[in-house]
Amino acid sequence: MYRRRFANAALGSARKGATASRSVPDVPGAVAELSGSALLEEVTDRGPYPGFDTNLYPGDDAMRAWRDHAGYHWVGYYLLAPCHKDGSWQGKRDMLESMGWGVAVVYVGQQTWGRPIPARACHPRRRARRIS
Repeated sequence: MYRRRFANAALGSARKGATASRSVPDVPGAVAELSGSALLEEVTDRGPYPGFDTNLYPGDDAMRAWRDHAGYHWVGYYLLAPCHKDGSWQGKRDMLESMGWGVAVVYVGQQTWGRPIPARACHPRRRARRIS
């Protein structure tokens, strides 16, 4: 039921935009519409908001230059994790926010790193149960 409502809202939001396509639903617009939040609707109407992430922190000067001249609005902020042990992003969040960056937190969880995925995980019925 919820999925159908979300899909209908996404397609409805896509119809509002001049360049929207029926095959590419406006998911952010649908979330804003379903939430009933005027602030969220205002933010999604002004988008898009391009951003990026990079494995290693490039330095404060580079971040200032990208913010001021490259048109980016947010940056992926990497947390220490089992598969991302580099701490170059640590302690930079306040600095980034003071520069005007939006922050998307990135956590790189456990990876298989070359080990084959067990056949039981690839079974179509098992996959369908996990998704639904």
